[in-house]
Amino acid sequence: MSRLFKTLPALVVMAWCASDLRASTGYLPLEIYLDEGGKNVDASPEFYWELEVERLARDFHPTEKLVLPKSAQPRTEGTEEEAAPNLRAEDTAAADVKDFDDALKEGRIKPAGVAKAAQQHKTARDSINSTALPEEFASEFADYHRGAFAYHQGKEHWDKARNAWEELLKRPEQDRHYRSVWAAFMLGKLALKFGDYATAVNWFQRTRELAKSGFADSLGMAADSYGWEGRSEWKQEHPAKAAALFLTQLALGDESAFVSLKALVPDREPIEGMLNYGPEKEEKEKASEQQKREEEQNSVSKLKAAAQDPLLRRLVTAHILATASSPP
Repeated sequence: MSRLFKTLPALVVMAWCASDLRASTGYLPLEIYLDEGGKNVDASPEFYWELEVERLARDFHPTEKLVLPKSAQPRTEGTEEEAAPNLRAEDTAAADVKDFDDALKEGRIKPAGVAKAAQQHKTARDSINSTALPEEFASEFADYHRGAFAYHQGKEHWDKARNAWEELLKRPEQDRHYRSVWAAFMLGKLALKFGDYATAVNWFQRTRELAKSGFADSLGMAADSYGWEGRSEWKQEHPAKAAALFLTQLALGDESAFVSLKALVPDREPIEGMLNYGPEKEEKEKASEQQKREEEQNSVSKLKAAAQDPLLRRLVTAHILATASSPP
């Protein structure tokens, strides 16, 4: 009885905290802590992956700003992944037209016929996913359109896309104010697709440098570049560098970093649907016993390496704490 009275104040505080947290965040389960002999009081506290990595992200303070899709509409569960590419395409088209109009107003481009040039620009933008790109007024916008058109034509045309964007970046600075950031970002994505991960890292870093130098970044590609650079480092098996980049991405408010950070945990469960972050569950189940042993040894080796890095050590610890375990 005396022991109960000694612990009662602590139980009251815990119950109050649980109630407060439940009301404000919705993370704690709706359970009575003194049920079943008070086993929840003696049990280890619950941890949540999102909350733990958000705490880690507080140490990162990027200056870039995340640009969310302006055309995003309320969607039912399960439709977001399918809708995202179309929404981004809509925003890209809208930003392209607005940037062209701004360039005309500011005198950065000076076509002989303004109305005709504006119409040509819009027609070219609308034709990016078609089979032919119409002629338009020569400018950084036309250079970018040629690259985007080739990019969407498929892998066999990616060299043309790269050449177009590289040519754009060779223009004098005053002639590429609006599309330098876009070109550098897309060159990074192309390098990533080609498997040239070191070059991809350089392009994503240059994307941010160009934005900081004052070049237009109407789609927030400088902020997006952190996640893509992180993926490029992960592909090179540089988990410590990738962790810092993904946490910076999360600090900007991009919640897709939650999955990316999970990929840095060597012995994690397969991440369904994320083909770039390792094999699917079904693929792992088909592996031979020898392959499974080799994978296990590889995971142990990576865990030992992670234990030597302060940031990775905290990340793996968060994963361990946040992983639910089944009762015996």
